[in-house]
Amino acid sequence: MSALSPLQRGLVQQLDEADEYVSVIAGPPPVDEADRWIRVRDLTRDSRVVDAALASATAVCGGVRDAGAAYLSGWVADLIVGKAYGAMASTARTWVLDPERMWMRRHPEGWFDGFAIGDVPVRVLTSDPAATDHDARVVASDDPDELANALAADAVALLTPVFAVIRPRASIGTRGMWGMAADGVIAGAAYEALRAGRDEREAIERARVFVDSLVAIGGLPVTRPTTLTIPCAVRDVLVVQKGTCCLWYKVPDVTTRETTDVTVADEAEPTNGAHYCLSCPLPDEALQLPKWREWLEAEHPHLTPTG
Repeated sequence: MSALSPLQRGLVQQLDEADEYVSVIAGPPPVDEADRWIRVRDLTRDSRVVDAALASATAVCGGVRDAGAAYLSGWVADLIVGKAYGAMASTARTWVLDPERMWMRRHPEGWFDGFAIGDVPVRVLTSDPAATDHDARVVASDDPDELANALAADAVALLTPVFAVIRPRASIGTRGMWGMAADGVIAGAAYEALRAGRDEREAIERARVFVDSLVAIGGLPVTRPTTLTIPCAVRDVLVVQKGTCCLWYKVPDVTTRETTDVTVADEAEPTNGAHYCLSCPLPDEALQLPKWREWLEAEHPHLTPTG
Protein backbone atom coordinates (compact mmCIF):
# COMPACT_ATOMS: atom_id res chain seq x y z
CA MET A 1 0.00 0.00 0.00
CA SER A 2 1.12 3.53 -0.74
CA ALA A 3 1.73 6.00 2.07
CA LEU A 4 0.89 9.06 -0.01
CA SER A 5 -0.66 12.00 1.83
CA PRO A 6 -4.13 13.46 1.20
CA LEU A 7 -2.48 16.36 -0.66
CA GLN A 8 -0.67 13.99 -3.02
CA ARG A 9 -3.65 11.69 -3.50
CA GLY A 10 -6.04 14.57 -4.11
CA LEU A 11 -3.91 15.97 -6.90
CA VAL A 12 -3.58 12.56 -8.56
CA GLN A 13 -7.32 11.93 -8.29
CA GLN A 14 -8.14 15.24 -9.97
CA LEU A 15 -5.75 14.41 -12.78
CA ASP A 16 -7.20 10.94 -13.24
CA GLU A 17 -10.76 12.26 -13.41
CA ALA A 18 -9.75 14.80 -16.06
CA ASP A 19 -8.14 12.24 -18.40
CA GLU A 20 -10.31 10.22 -20.77
CA TYR A 21 -7.63 7.83 -21.94
CA VAL A 22 -4.90 7.38 -19.33
CA SER A 23 -5.39 6.05 -15.79
CA VAL A 24 -3.38 8.06 -13.28
CA ILE A 25 -2.75 6.29 -9.97
CA ALA A 26 -1.26 7.38 -6.66
CA GLY A 27 1.70 5.36 -5.48
CA PRO A 28 3.79 2.59 -7.04
CA PRO A 29 2.17 0.28 -9.62
CA PRO A 30 0.29 -2.85 -8.44
CA VAL A 31 2.64 -5.79 -7.97
CA ASP A 32 0.51 -8.06 -10.15
CA GLU A 33 1.00 -5.67 -13.10
CA ALA A 34 4.73 -5.13 -12.63
CA ASP A 35 5.63 -6.53 -16.05
CA ARG A 36 3.56 -3.83 -17.77
CA TRP A 37 5.08 -0.85 -15.99
CA ILE A 38 8.27 1.02 -16.83
CA ARG A 39 9.98 3.10 -14.17
CA VAL A 40 10.96 6.34 -15.88
CA ARG A 41 14.54 6.20 -14.62
CA ASP A 42 15.02 2.84 -16.37
CA LEU A 43 14.60 4.45 -19.79
CA THR A 44 18.07 5.91 -19.35
CA ARG A 45 19.67 3.29 -17.09
CA ASP A 46 18.77 0.04 -18.84
CA SER A 47 19.17 -0.19 -22.61
CA ARG A 48 16.88 -3.23 -22.68
CA VAL A 49 14.00 -1.13 -21.40
CA VAL A 50 14.24 1.61 -24.02
CA ASP A 51 14.91 -0.97 -26.77
CA ALA A 52 11.78 -2.91 -25.83
CA ALA A 53 9.69 0.25 -25.63
CA LEU A 54 10.95 1.42 -29.01
CA ALA A 55 10.29 -2.00 -30.55
CA SER A 56 6.69 -1.88 -29.34
CA ALA A 57 6.19 1.66 -30.63
CA THR A 58 7.76 0.75 -33.97
CA ALA A 59 5.39 -2.20 -34.31
CA VAL A 60 2.44 0.13 -33.71
CA CYS A 61 3.84 2.29 -36.52
CA GLY A 62 3.94 -0.53 -39.05
CA GLY A 63 7.66 -1.16 -38.65
CA VAL A 64 8.70 2.42 -39.45
CA ARG A 65 11.42 2.99 -36.87
CA ASP A 66 11.64 6.79 -36.96
CA ALA A 67 7.86 7.03 -36.65
CA GLY A 68 8.11 4.62 -33.72
CA ALA A 69 10.72 6.82 -32.06
CA ALA A 70 8.49 9.85 -32.54
CA TYR A 71 5.55 7.93 -31.12
CA LEU A 72 7.55 6.83 -28.07
CA SER A 73 9.11 10.22 -27.33
CA GLY A 74 5.73 11.90 -27.72
CA TRP A 75 4.12 9.54 -25.21
CA VAL A 76 6.95 9.95 -22.71
CA ALA A 77 6.77 13.75 -22.93
CA ASP A 78 2.98 13.77 -22.60
CA LEU A 79 2.89 11.48 -19.58
CA ILE A 80 5.78 13.07 -17.72
CA VAL A 81 5.47 16.75 -18.59
CA GLY A 82 1.99 17.12 -20.08
CA LYS A 83 0.30 15.62 -17.02
CA ALA A 84 2.30 17.76 -14.59
CA TYR A 85 1.56 20.88 -16.62
CA GLY A 86 -2.14 20.02 -16.76
CA ALA A 87 -2.26 19.72 -12.98
CA MET A 88 -0.50 23.05 -12.59
CA ALA A 89 -2.81 24.82 -15.06
CA SER A 90 -5.98 23.60 -13.35
CA THR A 91 -5.00 23.59 -9.66
CA ALA A 92 -1.88 25.81 -9.32
CA ARG A 93 -0.22 22.70 -7.90
CA THR A 94 2.15 20.22 -9.48
CA TRP A 95 4.74 17.69 -8.36
CA VAL A 96 8.49 17.33 -8.49
CA LEU A 97 9.47 15.27 -11.55
CA ASP A 98 11.42 12.44 -9.96
CA PRO A 99 12.23 9.62 -12.45
CA GLU A 100 12.78 7.22 -9.54
CA ARG A 101 9.14 7.56 -8.46
CA MET A 102 7.19 7.77 -11.71
CA TRP A 103 6.06 4.84 -13.85
CA MET A 104 4.37 4.41 -17.25
CA ARG A 105 2.09 1.46 -18.07
CA ARG A 106 2.45 -0.04 -21.53
CA HIS A 107 -0.76 -1.19 -23.17
CA PRO A 108 -0.58 -4.63 -24.86
CA GLU A 109 -0.90 -2.84 -28.21
CA GLY A 110 2.21 -0.74 -27.63
CA TRP A 111 0.93 2.62 -26.44
CA PHE A 112 0.71 3.83 -22.84
CA ASP A 113 -2.50 3.80 -20.84
CA GLY A 114 -1.34 4.39 -17.29
CA PHE A 115 0.83 6.72 -15.24
CA ALA A 116 1.78 6.20 -11.59
CA ILE A 117 3.14 8.91 -9.31
CA GLY A 118 4.92 7.88 -6.12
CA ASP A 119 5.79 9.74 -2.94
CA VAL A 120 7.07 13.01 -4.42
CA PRO A 121 6.71 16.54 -3.01
CA VAL A 122 3.86 18.69 -4.31
CA ARG A 123 4.88 22.17 -5.44
CA VAL A 124 2.56 24.96 -4.31
CA LEU A 125 2.45 28.75 -4.09
CA THR A 126 2.99 30.56 -0.81
CA SER A 127 -0.72 31.44 -0.57
CA ASP A 128 -1.85 27.83 -1.07
CA PRO A 129 -3.74 26.47 1.99
CA ALA A 130 -1.56 23.35 1.72
CA ALA A 131 1.70 25.32 1.95
CA THR A 132 2.28 24.12 5.52
CA ASP A 133 1.75 20.43 4.71
CA HIS A 134 4.80 18.27 5.34
CA ASP A 135 4.93 17.06 1.71
CA ALA A 136 4.47 20.51 0.15
CA ARG A 137 7.40 22.24 -1.50
CA VAL A 138 6.67 25.98 -1.57
CA VAL A 139 8.13 28.05 -4.40
CA ALA A 140 9.96 31.23 -3.52
CA SER A 141 7.04 33.58 -4.20
CA ASP A 142 3.32 33.65 -4.91
CA ASP A 143 3.96 34.19 -8.62
CA PRO A 144 2.52 31.38 -10.80
CA ASP A 145 5.41 31.94 -13.21
CA GLU A 146 7.80 30.71 -10.52
CA LEU A 147 5.80 27.50 -10.25
CA ALA A 148 5.98 27.12 -14.03
CA ASN A 149 9.72 27.80 -14.07
CA ALA A 150 10.34 25.12 -11.44
CA LEU A 151 8.38 22.58 -13.49
CA ALA A 152 10.17 23.61 -16.68
CA ALA A 153 13.56 23.09 -15.03
CA ASP A 154 12.48 19.62 -13.91
CA ALA A 155 11.20 18.81 -17.39
CA VAL A 156 14.45 19.80 -19.09
CA ALA A 157 16.52 17.80 -16.59
CA LEU A 158 14.38 14.69 -17.02
CA LEU A 159 13.57 14.67 -20.75
CA THR A 160 17.06 15.62 -21.98
CA PRO A 161 18.66 12.25 -21.10
CA VAL A 162 15.55 10.32 -22.20
CA PHE A 163 15.62 11.93 -25.64
CA ALA A 164 19.39 11.37 -25.75
CA VAL A 165 18.96 7.58 -25.50
CA ILE A 166 16.21 7.52 -28.13
CA ARG A 167 18.09 9.72 -30.61
CA PRO A 168 20.83 7.26 -31.77
CA ARG A 169 18.28 4.47 -32.15
CA ALA A 170 16.29 6.15 -34.95
CA SER A 171 16.54 8.95 -37.48
CA ILE A 172 14.56 11.51 -35.50
CA GLY A 173 16.36 14.53 -34.15
CA THR A 174 16.33 16.10 -30.72
CA ARG A 175 14.64 19.19 -32.16
CA GLY A 176 11.77 17.03 -33.35
CA MET A 177 11.33 15.37 -29.97
CA TRP A 178 11.30 18.69 -28.10
CA GLY A 179 8.95 20.08 -30.74
CA MET A 180 6.50 17.26 -30.09
CA ALA A 181 6.77 17.94 -26.36
CA ALA A 182 5.87 21.59 -26.97
CA ASP A 183 3.00 20.59 -29.28
CA GLY A 184 1.66 18.20 -26.65
CA VAL A 185 1.69 20.73 -23.83
CA ILE A 186 -0.03 23.50 -25.81
CA ALA A 187 -2.51 21.27 -27.65
CA GLY A 188 -3.36 19.47 -24.42
CA ALA A 189 -4.03 22.77 -22.66
CA ALA A 190 -6.29 23.94 -25.48
CA TYR A 191 -8.28 20.71 -25.57
CA GLU A 192 -8.75 20.56 -21.81
CA ALA A 193 -10.01 24.16 -21.84
CA LEU A 194 -12.49 23.28 -24.59
CA ARG A 195 -13.75 20.25 -22.66
CA ALA A 196 -14.11 22.30 -19.48
CA GLY A 197 -15.85 25.23 -21.16
CA ARG A 198 -12.96 27.63 -20.52
CA ASP A 199 -11.39 30.10 -22.94
CA GLU A 200 -8.96 28.13 -25.09
CA ARG A 201 -7.15 31.34 -26.06
CA GLU A 202 -6.12 32.02 -22.48
CA ALA A 203 -5.11 28.38 -21.97
CA ILE A 204 -2.99 28.40 -25.12
CA GLU A 205 -1.21 31.60 -24.11
CA ARG A 206 -0.40 30.26 -20.63
CA ALA A 207 0.98 27.07 -22.18
CA ARG A 208 3.10 29.11 -24.60
CA VAL A 209 4.67 30.91 -21.64
CA PHE A 210 5.56 27.54 -20.11
CA VAL A 211 7.12 26.36 -23.38
CA ASP A 212 9.11 29.61 -23.49
CA SER A 213 10.47 28.65 -20.06
CA LEU A 214 11.49 25.24 -21.38
CA VAL A 215 13.33 26.87 -24.25
CA ALA A 216 15.06 29.45 -22.05
CA ILE A 217 16.15 26.99 -19.36
CA GLY A 218 17.33 24.28 -21.72
CA GLY A 219 18.64 26.39 -24.58
CA LEU A 220 16.49 24.17 -26.78
CA PRO A 221 15.86 24.40 -30.52
CA VAL A 222 12.06 24.14 -30.50
CA THR A 223 9.61 24.77 -33.30
CA ARG A 224 6.47 26.04 -31.65
CA PRO A 225 2.95 25.13 -32.79
CA THR A 226 0.59 27.64 -34.35
CA THR A 227 -3.15 28.17 -33.99
CA LEU A 228 -6.04 27.89 -36.40
CA THR A 229 -9.52 29.36 -36.03
CA ILE A 230 -12.29 26.88 -36.86
CA PRO A 231 -15.71 28.42 -37.61
CA CYS A 232 -18.10 25.95 -35.97
CA ALA A 233 -21.88 26.39 -36.03
CA VAL A 234 -22.19 27.96 -32.57
CA ARG A 235 -18.86 29.76 -32.24
CA ASP A 236 -15.33 29.92 -33.53
CA VAL A 237 -12.89 27.54 -31.84
CA LEU A 238 -9.16 28.15 -31.62
CA VAL A 239 -7.24 24.91 -32.17
CA VAL A 240 -3.54 24.09 -32.14
CA GLN A 241 -1.72 23.07 -35.29
CA LYS A 242 1.46 21.17 -34.50
CA GLY A 243 4.78 22.78 -35.24
CA THR A 244 6.46 19.38 -35.60
CA CYS A 245 5.27 16.43 -37.67
CA CYS A 246 4.98 13.19 -35.66
CA LEU A 247 5.79 11.17 -38.83
CA TRP A 248 2.52 9.22 -38.68
CA TYR A 249 2.08 9.85 -42.41
CA LYS A 250 4.90 7.37 -43.01
CA VAL A 251 2.98 4.54 -41.39
CA PRO A 252 1.61 2.08 -43.97
CA ASP A 253 -2.15 2.01 -44.43
CA VAL A 254 -2.64 -1.49 -43.13
CA THR A 255 -5.03 -4.02 -41.76
CA THR A 256 -3.72 -4.98 -38.36
CA ARG A 257 -3.69 -8.29 -36.56
CA GLU A 258 -3.41 -8.80 -32.84
CA THR A 259 -0.57 -10.47 -30.99
CA THR A 260 -0.12 -10.95 -27.27
CA ASP A 261 2.28 -8.02 -27.10
CA VAL A 262 1.60 -5.44 -29.79
CA THR A 263 -0.43 -4.78 -32.88
CA VAL A 264 1.70 -5.47 -35.94
CA ALA A 265 1.17 -4.59 -39.56
CA ASP A 266 0.15 -7.11 -42.16
CA GLU A 267 1.69 -6.58 -45.57
CA ALA A 268 0.20 -3.57 -47.31
CA GLU A 269 1.25 -0.83 -49.67
CA PRO A 270 2.44 2.34 -47.93
CA THR A 271 0.36 5.45 -48.42
CA ASN A 272 3.39 7.58 -49.32
CA GLY A 273 2.12 10.48 -47.29
CA ALA A 274 -1.52 10.22 -48.30
CA HIS A 275 -2.83 10.44 -44.73
CA TYR A 276 -1.98 12.88 -41.98
CA CYS A 277 -3.01 13.66 -38.42
CA LEU A 278 -5.76 16.24 -38.06
CA SER A 279 -3.34 18.80 -36.61
CA CYS A 280 -0.38 17.95 -38.85
CA PRO A 281 1.67 20.97 -40.00
CA LEU A 282 2.24 19.53 -43.48
CA PRO A 283 -1.10 19.77 -45.35
CA ASP A 284 -2.57 23.06 -46.53
CA GLU A 285 -4.87 24.75 -44.02
CA ALA A 286 -7.70 24.78 -46.57
CA LEU A 287 -7.72 20.98 -46.44
CA GLN A 288 -7.66 20.91 -42.64
CA LEU A 289 -10.45 23.38 -41.88
CA PRO A 290 -13.43 21.18 -42.85
CA LYS A 291 -11.88 18.14 -41.15
CA TRP A 292 -11.37 20.13 -37.95
CA ARG A 293 -14.96 21.40 -38.00
CA GLU A 294 -16.39 17.95 -38.63
CA TRP A 295 -14.39 16.46 -35.75
CA LEU A 296 -15.09 19.28 -33.30
CA GLU A 297 -18.83 19.27 -33.90
CA ALA A 298 -19.01 15.48 -33.70
CA GLU A 299 -17.02 15.27 -30.47
CA HIS A 300 -18.45 18.39 -28.81
CA PRO A 301 -22.21 18.67 -29.42
CA HIS A 302 -22.34 22.05 -27.65
CA LEU A 303 -20.67 23.51 -30.75
CA THR A 304 -23.76 22.72 -32.88
CA PRO A 305 -27.23 24.32 -32.62
CA THR A 306 -29.69 22.45 -30.38
CA GLY A 307 -32.85 23.62 -32.12
